[in-house]
Amino acid sequence: MEYVMGDQAEGLRRIFNATQPKVLAVVPCGVVTISWVAEQLIRRAGLAPRRRTLVLDEWETYGNLGDCLGLVSRFDLLHAASGQVDISQCVLERDDGLGAVRTAALARRLGQDRIAGQRCLKALEALQAGFDEWLLMARFDPLEGFSACALAASHVMLVVDDQPKSATLAWAALSRLRKRKANMHFSVCAGNPDARTLALQASFCALAKARLGAKVEAVMSLEQVFGGILRNAGVFSDSFMSRLLQTCQGQQNGLFEGGFPGIAADDPLRVP
Repeated sequence: MEYVMGDQAEGLRRIFNATQPKVLAVVPCGVVTISWVAEQLIRRAGLAPRRRTLVLDEWETYGNLGDCLGLVSRFDLLHAASGQVDISQCVLERDDGLGAVRTAALARRLGQDRIAGQRCLKALEALQAGFDEWLLMARFDPLEGFSACALAASHVMLVVDDQPKSATLAWAALSRLRKRKANMHFSVCAGNPDARTLALQASFCALAKARLGAKVEAVMSLEQVFGGILRNAGVFSDSFMSRLLQTCQGQQNGLFEGGFPGIAADDPLRVP
């Protein structure tokens, strides 16, 4: 059975033809890496006050990116997708153009059910026009992998600190992504750029090339990565939304092992 059928085709054409923001998936691989991403976002917002950046946060634990930015919502985007609340109640914004929306529950539902997945796509569509950039704060579990949203991103940045466990987690994440999606641009950033972390970063890139055949760019900031997305705009001709649809189809057909970390997708959604 196809993920989208019949009269849904026109709606999908509208979704895919809409002006879409640049999308970057960030995988935090360490204790301090989330706060580093928050600092980077705030610094970038100060340099370009007219730019609007939306954080799609798959992390539910205390200290997630929404907490660091002071944008703590009661609702997940899935609440809006299921019609329980208006989408405006899910998205919180700061005066400097930064916004955040919780997407942990929505990420678990994508790819699990055709009708629910279509509603989730429409909820994401509603957020496209208002923002120039999307930063997907991706959650990775070594056993269960990534969400469909993370797998659909064409650019992925791994953020590491100076702890060996951080590099191990980043390596596991890169290995999983290489198996699932070969057509991705990878970068790794040292969240705490001291001599030890920079040495680890260089070693990580060399090892990725030798062992996985993956080109991983060593970067120092979010600005550098978003600039790379602009330079590589012609490399990835398909849009994020079309990649997301293909990924959801693959998950529904059992092409991706495991599920997304967290509560089972068929658990009832409750409004807080």
